[in-house]
Amino acid sequence: NARTIRAVPLTLREPGVSCQVRGEVYMPLEAFAALNAQQEERGRPLFANPRNSTAGSLKQQNPRVVASRGLRFFAYWMERQGDTAATHLEHMEALRDLGFPVNPAVVHAPDMDGVFEFSGRYGKGRDGLGYEIDGVVIKVDDLDQQRRLGTTAKSPRSAMAYKFRAQQSQTLVREIRLQIGRTGAVSPVAVLDPVLLAGSTVQRATLRTPGGPIHLTASIGGATFPGTVRTAHDAMAKADVALEHARSTGHSRFVTYNLTEQQRCARRRSLGVAKQIQTALQSDRMELAFQPVVCGESREVSFYECLLRMRDPSGQYTAAGSFLRVAEETGQVRLIDRRALELAVDELSLNPDVTLALNISGLTTTDPAWLRSLMALVKGRPGIARHLMIEITETAALHDIKETMRFVAAVRTTGCRVALDDFGAGYTSFRHLKALAVDIVKIDGSFVTNLANQREDLLFVKTLHDLARGFGLKTVAECVESEEVAGLLAREGVDYLQGYHFGKPSFDRPWLRSAVPARSHSGAAAPQLRVAR
Repeated sequence: NARTIRAVPLTLREPGVSCQVRGEVYMPLEAFAALNAQQEERGRPLFANPRNSTAGSLKQQNPRVVASRGLRFFAYWMERQGDTAATHLEHMEALRDLGFPVNPAVVHAPDMDGVFEFSGRYGKGRDGLGYEIDGVVIKVDDLDQQRRLGTTAKSPRSAMAYKFRAQQSQTLVREIRLQIGRTGAVSPVAVLDPVLLAGSTVQRATLRTPGGPIHLTASIGGATFPGTVRTAHDAMAKADVALEHARSTGHSRFVTYNLTEQQRCARRRSLGVAKQIQTALQSDRMELAFQPVVCGESREVSFYECLLRMRDPSGQYTAAGSFLRVAEETGQVRLIDRRALELAVDELSLNPDVTLALNISGLTTTDPAWLRSLMALVKGRPGIARHLMIEITETAALHDIKETMRFVAAVRTTGCRVALDDFGAGYTSFRHLKALAVDIVKIDGSFVTNLANQREDLLFVKTLHDLARGFGLKTVAECVESEEVAGLLAREGVDYLQGYHFGKPSFDRPWLRSAVPARSHSGAAAPQLRVAR
């Protein structure tokens, strides 16, 4: 079967040479994709990964099948009579001269720094090789030293496999099953949505940690039927209410649905708001208002923050703060944030010179679908990505710092910037601020509102600004409502200012008109055509 691999020469370029050659047969990713496409077309099961497919192909009894699989070969060892080579690298050159394919990535490293540099470079660039690898092989180059080192029962001591860091991916856990081993040990196994990881399709994973089992608590909410509920949908909604009550009152609780009249009224109001949100999303009645953020020194507009408004059928607008809590409880906030993202990108597509900042919910930072939407909308459009800033709140960021770090890193890879909103409202430490790697921090408005009358707030602002500046981050002060406060902040070196002093949120798009300062130094406000209250 090896003779059917086109890369393996049937005759050597140098006649009369007697040698033994070893190497590795592999299947390129392109050939693996074509093989699976063929399997799918024939209604057969797909192959799991290129490595297993290669091994299975070589065991085929029909050489024509092997020849059709597109296998390739790299030679990496040889032995021949009268060999005068002194190094492994000379063997590689000899193999090339004889007509054997040798991996072009074979290099000679003068020291361990060279080894680490090579390993790191290929660890980062392995996705572009066209075939699967999980590490590199480090060999002693001197053949005499190789012979002196000898071999173990399984492998030579002169070679070492350096494995790359394990790849990571995200998927959904559909079910957890308990697996009983031969010794009676019970191991929880997660049944996953299939995900391709390091060339293999993973559908199951054993749930265990280096520290042993993780002990979990369970909260259960229930509703009686018939009785308190009338329909299946009503049963699920009320059981969900009971579940929230169980979670809020302790661990491992079971609570049945039983609301007071006051709670029923509040629940009815929430359901009414949820219905309004659903209708507004379906009827395209979510709109963006824009509030200017000005340079602290020049007072010229630097960018605009997008603020979502919901329009009812009569044309009245509701600020997001009035319905956001209900949206988060019902999970609608992810749909809202996705719609806001689409509106912001549409605006930038029409007006590429303006810069917009978009605030998202803490729940959205854990939503892979929203992140995929962002990547799809800005892919191949670097001009839009450079002019889009995503704002996350400090309290949401600190709720799960590792998850937020991954989210920030993913957003920044698209070319967008990230701002940390409400800075100072939580408990961000030096370590957290460094780990988050955001571009801008927005100082919480509670420290700014009474800055002119409470000078101790100025100390807080100065401390927060110095902390951000120590990491090379730009700062924005929110809730600036007077020229006196604006002057104090500018003297402290705050980079950007935002508040009613420079303009209220407005549906008007100032960038479509001739440039007009948001507010002159005398305090005269720029005219607003349409204000979103």
